[in-house]
Amino acid sequence: MSGLYAIDVTTFEDAGRFGRCMRRIPSERRERIARLRLPEDRRRSLGAGWLLAEVLLRYFGLESPELGRSERGKPYVKGWPQVQFSLSHAGIWAVCAADIHPVGVDVESVRPDRLAVAARFFAPEEQEMLRWSAKEARDTVFARIWTRKEAYLKYTGEGLSHPLSTFSPASPDEDGRPVWDPALGCFFTSYTLPDGTPLALCTQDGFVPPSIALLRVE
Repeated sequence: MSGLYAIDVTTFEDAGRFGRCMRRIPSERRERIARLRLPEDRRRSLGAGWLLAEVLLRYFGLESPELGRSERGKPYVKGWPQVQFSLSHAGIWAVCAADIHPVGVDVESVRPDRLAVAARFFAPEEQEMLRWSAKEARDTVFARIWTRKEAYLKYTGEGLSHPLSTFSPASPDEDGRPVWDPALGCFFTSYTLPDGTPLALCTQDGFVPPSIALLRVE
């Protein structure tokens, strides 16, 4: 079964907690965080790094494993092909999905006036779904579609070499219930974080958690 974890990164507004958690993450991510200009970007990146370190230790028994990236940029744990993970962050959230099979996760803040973006990156049927959505729900529908697309690209490891407008993932009817997509050969599951932020999970099988595990820094 996939594991799905999230942390509210506002917890890192505390300088002491920020410093302690920085020591838990790999030096490569620490250097990347140091180059970020905005405090909220630093907190989100730290949240993703801390979540990964915590999940790898807590559920796989791996302390400070070496990470690598594929030719297309997909991160992996060196020497542990049975450990698969995916990271994402947006708004106040960082999320991590982990599995023994390929997995992809994405989270997206709900923002207004995204029709122009949809016209560029959505498949025709997705654009139609967006146009027919109630006006008050349209921004959330956009975010739901976007997260499914991004989760699939992370699942396959193809990244943006696979144009977003060329595929349309299945749309789950309710949170926590996976839907099989025969065209793409994987399952999609939707979730909602406590503040209403949409999240999508893409997995090889349908054994997924019914909800998101919210982790806290002690």
